[in-house]
This record gives sequence, C-alpha cells and structure tokens, in this order.
Amino acid sequence: MKKSELKEYIKEMIISELEGAVNLDKNANPADIKKFTAKGINVNLKENEDEEDEAKLEKKAQAAAKKGGGKVGKLQRVTAQLKELEKEMKELVGKWKKAEGKEKETLLDKLKEKTKVKKELEALEDKLADAIV
Repeated sequence: MKKSELKEYIKEMIISELEGAVNLDKNANPADIKKFTAKGINVNLKENEDEEDEAKLEKKAQAAAKKGGGKVGKLQRVTAQLKELEKEMKELVGKWKKAEGKEKETLLDKLKEKTKVKKELEALEDKLADAIV
C-alpha cells in the first residue's frame, strides 16, 4: 500500500469511528463533525510531513558537517597551536623583562620570529573558520 493510500485509509477509518460516536450523541451535527475531523486529520498529516522534512534537513546538516569535518579538525589543531605559541611568547616576554644585554636581544629576536608565526596561524584560523561557516 502506498503512503498516500495509507494516509487516506487511516483518515477514512477515523472519520468513520467519529461518525459512529456522533450517532450516539443526538445533539451533534454529523456534517460538522466530519468537516472538523477531516481538517484535524489534514493538519496531523501535514505535521508528519513537516517532521519528515525536518528529518531530511537534519540529514543534510549532518552530511555537511561530515564533509567539513576535516576543516573542523584542522581548525581545532591550528587553534591549539596558536594557544601554545601564545603561552610560549608570554614566557619569553617574562624572560625578556628580566634579561639584559645580548640575552635581551636574543629573546627579542625569538619573539619577533614567533610573532610572524602567530600572524600566519591567525590568518589560517580565520580562513578555516570562514570556510566552515
């Protein structure tokens, strides 16, 4: 049985049951009940279709996330490297503040090199973040 046929069959069964119940209530108008019930069933069927559409969208979102998974992983690694580099730079700045003479110049050169790497990592991080979004 096709899905549309099944829906129609269920709809007719519910209407039939409700009409039987209406016959027990002498004050109820069977035409009004049938009209109201049919609208209610259509709404419920529409809600099921919406749920199916949501399931399809969820599936597409999962596929997109899986497709971008490599980029997400790479972004996480770059972010971790950036944080580690910033930590190293803070330690170097602390040493640089205490150093004197040639040692101070050597530490400054290291900081300059690490600053270049930091800028490259930041640019890569921004590029990966944009690609994921």
